[in-house]
Amino acid sequence: DGQHYSAVRFNRAINDLNTLRNWAAMKGFSVGKRNPFNAEKRLVDQKDVSILTVEQAADYLETAVTVPLCGPVTVLVLLCGLRVSEAQQTRPQDIDLDDGIVTVRGQASKLRARRICTLQPIAIHWLRLALEKGGLLPLSQSVYDKARRANLPAIPANSLRHSFCSYHLAHFKNIGLTAEEAGNSPEMIAKHYKELVRPKAAAKFWEMGQPILANNLTMQKSFNKVHFCTCQQSGDASPSPECRTNATHQSSNSERGCTYPTSSCCVR
Repeated sequence: DGQHYSAVRFNRAINDLNTLRNWAAMKGFSVGKRNPFNAEKRLVDQKDVSILTVEQAADYLETAVTVPLCGPVTVLVLLCGLRVSEAQQTRPQDIDLDDGIVTVRGQASKLRARRICTLQPIAIHWLRLALEKGGLLPLSQSVYDKARRANLPAIPANSLRHSFCSYHLAHFKNIGLTAEEAGNSPEMIAKHYKELVRPKAAAKFWEMGQPILANNLTMQKSFNKVHFCTCQQSGDASPSPECRTNATHQSSNSERGCTYPTSSCCVR
């Protein structure tokens, strides 16, 4: 009877059993006229999602952009609303800093639907900084997790994306827009993120780190493009620090940056 189950566990069990019964009926098995799993679901107390304060987000971001295997993913999740898995699968050609957009491909999206995410000015600056410091994309879950645990402070699960949704909704005051950017439903945004953040904090969030950016983003006038460092090798090969540094500061040989076709530049 599930009397010792929590409300969440009970509701999940009922859903699973109904799914199994429906599958059996579709396959032609006899399931009877009465559905024994048509039970009333239990009420679940809604808990507030975990988000970072502006100060916590700024400190985390400042550290993350110095870690090549964490910087771009952190910016895309915290300031663009991508899921971690979507950010990890983002390719250099999916990012357009000039037009201020990031394309989430259908293959990378949780919902398997392509969407365009808008880069706010502060997101463009932080993403440019992360890439200028050698940030790498795409990368695997295991590589990202290993680098994150070794270099960044522990934070609540999904707090980066939760923070984006909360601060975006509080600042732009448009549930539909926030839902579209995050690839979620308006109902889910309203349920979990409405009124979690005050407008003043939201405004501060979207100006986060401007003094830091002013000190770090010194670029040559003749070099306006961000150079993405990739390695034309199989497996988990990535450019060595020396090659990455040289590529970041040299003139571009293509519109999107340079690659490293030689094995001497690729490390595992």
